[in-house]
Amino acid sequence: MIRIGLMGGECTGKSTLAADLADELRRVLGCTVHVVPEALRAFVASHGRPPLAEDQPGIMGDQRTAEDRLAQSGGVVIGDPATMMTAVYSALYFDDPGLLVQAAADAGRYDLLLWCRPDLPWRAEPGQRDGPDYRERADDLIARAIQPGEWLSNGRLHEIAGSRRERVAQAVTHAIAVSQDLGAWRDQATVRRT
Repeated sequence: MIRIGLMGGECTGKSTLAADLADELRRVLGCTVHVVPEALRAFVASHGRPPLAEDQPGIMGDQRTAEDRLAQSGGVVIGDPATMMTAVYSALYFDDPGLLVQAAADAGRYDLLLWCRPDLPWRAEPGQRDGPDYRERADDLIARAIQPGEWLSNGRLHEIAGSRRERVAQAVTHAIAVSQDLGAWRDQATVRRT
């Protein structure tokens, strides 16, 4: 089992990358790939409102639980996004950095973290997105959250930027490297290249 987490502010291409990466890994590695959708989106859809500060720990827990459930079936699990993003949004919208400690612990559960950078055009999505300034502020919070510690300096974190095609190529390259490092799919003679 390989667990991949996506990070990045709103409209940084996380969901598009998750779908594209899943398709490519199914083709290249010939394995089962699960994409775990964002618990925050599910919350907004089911409650008809943005979350309050007190909703944040539950949303983060729901994201973690959904990933854990799918991880039991093996293959690749892609968290869209990683639980880190709930902590970042909590700090951004509620000035509450309290979930960042749990997010740091959760980060160690991912074999690969892909940080989607805000170099794509921002697009409105009513009820889900707040604006390009929030995207930039979220990106700054991610940078500050990962800067101080060594918990992400072991080669598991990679920045993803460029066009859609470039992003997929970068992500697939990193995922294949991780699968080889972990010895996954050892019985395959060679990994099918993209």
